[in-house]
This record gives sequence, C-alpha cells and structure tokens, in this order.
Amino acid sequence: MVGVAVGVDRDRSRRETGETGRGVAIGARLLRDRLAVLGLEAYAKTSGSVGLHVEVPLAPGHSFEQTKAFARSLATELSTSHPTLVTEVIDRTRRAGLVYLDWIQNDASRSTVAPYSLRATPWPLVSTPLAWHELEAAVAASRPQSLVFTPADVLARVDRLGDLFTPLANPTSGGALPPIR
Repeated sequence: MVGVAVGVDRDRSRRETGETGRGVAIGARLLRDRLAVLGLEAYAKTSGSVGLHVEVPLAPGHSFEQTKAFARSLATELSTSHPTLVTEVIDRTRRAGLVYLDWIQNDASRSTVAPYSLRATPWPLVSTPLAWHELEAAVAASRPQSLVFTPADVLARVDRLGDLFTPLANPTSGGALPPIR
C-alpha cells in the first residue's frame, strides 16, 4: 500500500532529546484534522526521537510524485493558516522556532523510520504508534514526555492495545488522494 507520510518535527535549535514537544503534537493534530476534512484517516506514531509522523493509507495506484505533491500542498496550506506555529520551509535557517511539516519524506530517495524501530538515542527509544486520544491527553496536560517509549513500554502497549498500525497493513483500507489545489 502506498501512503502519505508527513513528519512533524521541532526546529533543531529548540530540540530536547527524548521529548516530543507540545507544538509538535499540535502540528500533528492540525494535519489529522485537515486530512479528516479531506476524507482521509490519519494515524500517528512517535519518531522514537523528538518528532511525530502522521501517516495516511492510500488505495493502490498513487505515485511518489503524487503523494509528495499532496503532502507539500497540505503543508503549505497549514503553514499559511498557522504561520506562527508550523512551516513547510526546508531551509533550517528560515524555520527557527517553528514546527516543521516534513512533506519531502514522500520521495523514493527518502526513508522514514518504521513503526517499532529502535532509535539511536542516548537511551533506547522506540518509534511507537499512538492513539489520537494519547496525543490529545499529552497536549492537554502539557506532558509531551508521556509520548516517549522504551522497548519494555512498547511490548506492554502491544499486549494491552494491539498494533495500532494494523489498518495501514490492509491494502483495502486506503483512501484516494483528493485533487491538489
């Protein structure tokens, strides 16, 4: 299945290792809400470092070029409507203090960390699928550290919740890309 992935990452000058910032979580919610208006279901996961990934399953037949153009259009639209919070600008010198909507990941030459992958961080952290209510709770409580997971945390989560990314593995669960404005 092809999908759209948009990374949501804090400007590197403001990073705090191991912490997904409140602004990053709000950026992910903005993406989810806009995608819902477009009739697409979004799934979130931690990057295993300081960002989040918002992923959208698509029906077969979409190219990297199409998904990249769609992701860029979405990031540009959100940057225009929320200019003090998010940006789609690739140049790091021009995005200081903003949350970056990483639309460029939708390319054959790019890679995104897979769910449940261990990350090379000072302590072992895992890229972990999230339920949206967990993200909402972290934002409401200003507790982004609640979105940081160790290997043991993830094993317990999967036992308790199952694999929250299972719908992305179903080739019939994807939607169609809406037209780009």
